[in-house]
Amino acid sequence: SDTLTCTDDAALDDADGDGVWDCNDTCIGDDALIGLPCDSPVDADNCASGLNDCASGTLTCTDDAALDDADGDDVWDCDDGCPNDPTKPAPGLCGCSDAPTDCGDGRICTLDSCLEGVGCINDGTGMTIDCDDGDTCTANDVCQGDASGTCTGTWCVLDLDGSGVMGTGDFGLFAACFGSCYPNGDSCLASNVDDDPAGCVGTADFAAFVGCWGLTCGECAGCAGTGNAGSGGGASLSPIASTRKSASVQLVAVKEHTPDEWREHLPRTNHSFSVNEEFYLEVWARRTASQNETVSGLASTYADITYDHRIASAEEVVPGSLFGTFAGGEVLPSGGLVSALGGCALLGEESLGTNGMWVRVATVVMRAKRPGMVTLQAGPSDEVHGVAIVGAFANIDVAQIDFGKIDLEVRRLPWKVRRERR
Repeated sequence: SDTLTCTDDAALDDADGDGVWDCNDTCIGDDALIGLPCDSPVDADNCASGLNDCASGTLTCTDDAALDDADGDDVWDCDDGCPNDPTKPAPGLCGCSDAPTDCGDGRICTLDSCLEGVGCINDGTGMTIDCDDGDTCTANDVCQGDASGTCTGTWCVLDLDGSGVMGTGDFGLFAACFGSCYPNGDSCLASNVDDDPAGCVGTADFAAFVGCWGLTCGECAGCAGTGNAGSGGGASLSPIASTRKSASVQLVAVKEHTPDEWREHLPRTNHSFSVNEEFYLEVWARRTASQNETVSGLASTYADITYDHRIASAEEVVPGSLFGTFAGGEVLPSGGLVSALGGCALLGEESLGTNGMWVRVATVVMRAKRPGMVTLQAGPSDEVHGVAIVGAFANIDVAQIDFGKIDLEVRRLPWKVRRERR
């Protein structure tokens, strides 16, 4: 051990440069001392207690603290179970910070963390962000803020077939129930989407249906029913609250059927007809709005027409093409009434009666019977057949509808004409 191998290379003969040949240096790599322990207070290599101070391994004294205690926690790396985590010397339950235990539970409604001595914690308390409950038949899914992290959506009342889209399957079920009221337990109550207490399936339900036609549950503002007004597309889901009129239903009597279905101005009314003359009573409607106000279109328009059946008679109902869904009107000749005259808009049609345009709802073929004055009056129909707007879960209040009337005179034929006809 005292023999020096001559190499002409000091780095190979005295690696630590302390003037002691490596063959005699028991602290090779320590430039201060040659004996054990290798370190002393005058040695600034930060290897505090020598080569063999680590029970689980050998500490290399290097003059570089980062190689001896990388995280600076005063625990040598050979004894440090978390050599890159200055907060702990062992992984414990939660692991080291550079490789933490995965506490993620895959749910957006919980905050995931790890507590030493306890382990993983997944707590949803106070979480109320949007989420997805995985059910295509619900909409507006929200974290409920409970500790377990529940995600809950609101059942889409319009998705009658459970497909997640408002389409023909739903409409087939709805159409089979339209126009009647049902007792508790009846399957048709599923179509009573406005949840009226009488259990009726009518225009208020249809109006919401039209506003969501072709949309998914998440896209449909009315999907959750009357308690879910206001998010997403479609119209307001609340009944119209206004001191002014929201819609107008007017009558026009003409000798020739008006060819147009849309008009900026109402056709001119004829106020005089001869006995036995046939004429057309047309029903026109539109939304009323102030200038530059945007309104949703009419989803349905129905009205009862009353008249003096001694002076005139209703002979035939002709539905309008724009309101051809559930179109109807029952003539009760002895009472001078055409009941529930009108119809619902075609599915997907959302602009009827907007932008100041009148739309024809239906026509009644009338006949003048005997001389005299007759008033033809439009008025509200029953609770199933009303005037509703697209996307609303209610018919427009009748007080907010301007129902029109017209006064007609039925004249005797001139004596000469009567004589010729005899």
